[in-house]
Parts: sequence; C-alpha cells; structure tokens
Amino acid sequence: MTRPFLPRLRARAAAALALALALALAPACGSGGSRVADDDPTLAVPHDDGTDDYTLGVAYETGQGVDVDLARAARHYRKACEGHAHLRACNNLGVLEDKGAGVPVDHAAARIHYARACDGDLGDACFNLGMALADPGDHVEPDAVHARAAFDRGCAHDHVDSCVNAGILWFRGQGGAADPVIGRARLARACELGDGHACETVKELTTTETETK
Repeated sequence: MTRPFLPRLRARAAAALALALALALAPACGSGGSRVADDDPTLAVPHDDGTDDYTLGVAYETGQGVDVDLARAARHYRKACEGHAHLRACNNLGVLEDKGAGVPVDHAAARIHYARACDGDLGDACFNLGMALADPGDHVEPDAVHARAAFDRGCAHDHVDSCVNAGILWFRGQGGAADPVIGRARLARACELGDGHACETVKELTTTETETK
C-alpha cells in the first residue's frame, strides 16, 4: 500500500454546483422565499439561515453573474459561517484561508472552520480537515491521530477520498495501531463509492490473502 495522500478537494467545483442548485430551487422573491438575481447577487432577499451569504460567496468566488472578487466571497462565507453556522460556507472559507485567496493565508483558522463544518457532518470538510491535520503547514507537526479520525468521519458520510485515506492510515498504523481489517473495510467502502484504485487494492488484498492460506 503505497498510495499517497490525495490532494485537497477544490471547494470551487462543489460551490458552483451548489449555486446552480440554489438558483434552480429558490422560489420567486414574491413568494416569501429567497433567490439571487441572475445579473446581480447583491439583490438577494435577506434570509436568516446564512443561505444568502453563502450563495453570494459562491457567486463572487466563481464569477456567477458578477466579477470574481475573492475578498468579498470570503466576507460572505464568514458571515454565513460565523453568524449562522452554515456548513458549506465554513468549509469554503477554510479553503480560501488555506490558499490565501482573498484573505491572508491562515492555516490555523482554516482548520477551525473545517472542523466546524466536519462537526456538522459535512464529508468534504472532514476530508479537508484530515488533509490539513496531516499536512498542517506553519511548521506544525502533522497530527495523524486526528487526521485519521477526520477521514473516518468523512468516510462515514460516504466521502470517497476520506475512505481511501482512512484505509491507508489504518493499514500503515499511522494515527494509532494498525488494523488491516478496518483498513480493508474503508477501502472496500471507497470501492463501493466508485473509486477504481480502491477496488484494485481490495482485489489485490483478497488475492494475497488467498495465496497465503
């Protein structure tokens, strides 16, 4: 098992999809709902659950109907995350903080925001938290124990890359004692979720086990 950690997820692709869904599902303004005007996201109708600020953040990050403005995106994500505990806003804010996009690089703050979203059972955030703990930057020592726990939580919510990374750490005994049974179970779940490399690894393990019996 030599597969390295996978790269962090890019929040932008997921955010663009979320924006499309938000626009498609939002009722007309006159019906008491909230939506973003196609040509000007600053016209969003106020809503008290953070959805509007999250959607505005996505718009400014991806250039949906407005010019890309990562600083404004970060501000809206922060309002939705810290004011309303909007999970995807917390995750996306963490990604911007990790990259220093629109805000100064702040890996510690990114880990806090990933953790907040992971605590709300957002699989993407659990994966990002695991990666941030495994490769924390800022001259901080990796925290394999909590990284493995974060990947396990992401896997529990069917995040395929979390399952792969959790399986690797369980097999290697990083973040705690090695347990090939758990490691194989995590990789098998990744296979069920469509990861071809995980399927190949599980098949190889099965073949090896059969040959050694």
